[in-house]
Amino acid sequence: MSDKGTPVLAAVCGLYCGGCALYIATQRNDIKTLAQLAETYGTAVENLKCDGCRSGRVSSYCGDCGLIKCASEKGYQSCGECDENSTCELLVTFQKAKPDRKDIRKDFKRISEVGVHAWVAEMRQRYACPACGYPNSAYDLKCRKCGHEPANAYVAEHMDEIKEHLKDQKNG
Repeated sequence: MSDKGTPVLAAVCGLYCGGCALYIATQRNDIKTLAQLAETYGTAVENLKCDGCRSGRVSSYCGDCGLIKCASEKGYQSCGECDENSTCELLVTFQKAKPDRKDIRKDFKRISEVGVHAWVAEMRQRYACPACGYPNSAYDLKCRKCGHEPANAYVAEHMDEIKEHLKDQKNG
């Protein structure tokens, strides 16, 4: 939990940190996955270790996030609290960049309906393997533990976009 009562897994941008490959690999001390991701991102493993957006250790990938800075300057816990979030160029660009960000506006709405703690509990279920309960990322097509396909409900819902993104990333 952050010092303001918001769970560390509820990112300022609207993402659920528990659905991030960097977070999962860090928490599991999965050096093999971290090394693969470090190669993909062209950085050192240590730069990718993350304990969640609101923790004391975030990856270099999220470390200089303009959304965190903006929300903080405006006194918000998340971009979802800001009246300008639907037109914010920074947030719009962020959301369009990758398929794991597709649902952030829907998630802002859900947080306002049920509260951030209930939303985190819902996301924990959404990113868990339906067969074994193991947490998987938005980009794990198969469960990292039991091999079930799809790895979680998020992947099931966005499979085509995720596959296309992974293909582009591999070719790019």
